[in-house]
Amino acid sequence: MPVTQSVALERSFSFHESHNKMAYINHQEESIELYIKTLGKDQSQRITNNLWIESYPLWLDEKTLAYIREKSGIYQIVRQQLDKKPDIIYESNISIFNLTLNTSKGSKLTFIEYDNYQHSKLHELKTLDLESTKVSYLHDS
Repeated sequence: MPVTQSVALERSFSFHESHNKMAYINHQEESIELYIKTLGKDQSQRITNNLWIESYPLWLDEKTLAYIREKSGIYQIVRQQLDKKPDIIYESNISIFNLTLNTSKGSKLTFIEYDNYQHSKLHELKTLDLESTKVSYLHDS
């Protein structure tokens, strides 16, 4: 059985282990938006409606998502409580991709930033502490 009924390209699914919801990216023509859906129900809810290109949604808790968005060469990591406006917790003019959550030592997001050999590396693996919003290079720790 299909989980969604959209004719759009849907990708980057994220499920939260303790509740029955998923987040995903819906790409239809020029629109790339973030949606959530309660499994077993018919309707999806659009979370974003803007000119940003969203990617890599990730549940932080039952009511909060993190995701990457890009517009005009600006990349941001956003934390968004579902009933509030987005909170930009990191911004870069370098491509960001692949968010993962590490909760073993506090709450930290790990992501990859395309460095284009500026520091003798093609990619930099970084962590973002969700409490302090401090970013560090993973190889430094």
